[in-house]
Amino acid sequence: MFNREANSLIETVNVLNCPYCGNVMTNQEYEQAAQEFKRKVEQEYRQQFDQYKKGFEDQLQEQEKKHRLEIEYINKTYSEQIKLIRQELKSAQDRQLEDLKKRYNDLSIQKEKDLNEKIQQLLTSHQKEIYEREKQIHAIQKDQKRFKEQAIQEARAAIKNEMLQKEEQIRRFKEKAESLERQLTVTQSESQN
Repeated sequence: MFNREANSLIETVNVLNCPYCGNVMTNQEYEQAAQEFKRKVEQEYRQQFDQYKKGFEDQLQEQEKKHRLEIEYINKTYSEQIKLIRQELKSAQDRQLEDLKKRYNDLSIQKEKDLNEKIQQLLTSHQKEIYEREKQIHAIQKDQKRFKEQAIQEARAAIKNEMLQKEEQIRRFKEKAESLERQLTVTQSESQN
């Protein structure tokens, strides 16, 4: 019984002031306030972390969607360009073949030998032209592949940079929370002394 009365007397003697509101508190109240403050800081930190994480995930999804749309646009443009080049080639070949047939019919038998030489020259020229067009198509395909790879690398680099920035923010929040906890511990120990 004497110990209870002594402890009760000690609790009333060890009166502390709240560092926030200045109200007089006992050691037990002060400990409870400190624990409540620590709990609120942890809860706020978790909420901020969750918000940053959700925002980052939303940005990541938006960037992936944007890159998918860009790749779809590139694929569509590439297909349209290939189709147009092939149509132009076919149209040019069709016109040239029609011209050759007309010339052939108009020429006399005596000039048949000259006509055959010209046809051979034109076919060689067309083959060179087709070869050049196919080289253009191949170059466009290479450019498309390079652009896709570059877009993916840039997206990855941007995502990695954002992740590093978010991690740095989280680290600073954690350091701030630890600093506040140390300050609270120092304040508690100073108030107990």
